[in-house]
Amino acid sequence: MITSKSKHEIKASEPNLIPILDFMLVLIIMFVLLAGPVREAIKVPVPEVKNGTAAQSTKHTTLIIVAGKNDIYIDKNHFSSLDNLEKYLETQKNIIKEVSIAIDKSLEVDILLKLFSINKALGISTTNIQVETKK
Repeated sequence: MITSKSKHEIKASEPNLIPILDFMLVLIIMFVLLAGPVREAIKVPVPEVKNGTAAQSTKHTTLIIVAGKNDIYIDKNHFSSLDNLEKYLETQKNIIKEVSIAIDKSLEVDILLKLFSINKALGISTTNIQVETKK
């Protein structure tokens, strides 16, 4: 004989996954059917490459080594403060387009931020960071 369960006997511990699986299946089918027409509708122009040699970059990267708070080097020139460094960079701003900063990991972050602000004020387009630890 068939008996029905009462309200108290029905357990809702497992979620019903059928609706979400149906929805995902419909999305997959729509994606597969629309992928071809969408690709044809959106044509992205691909740049052509001409025969020849690759042009080499003429940018000169200047390395700033920060060994301590008052111990800064650029190309064998020693600077005892950030103000002296800024004056030197200002005289070289037409030559310097890219700067790489090598700084010790143990130094304060404000030194690095001041160097970034100096580079931005002088119009230096690219600044890279190299973090080094003292041995």
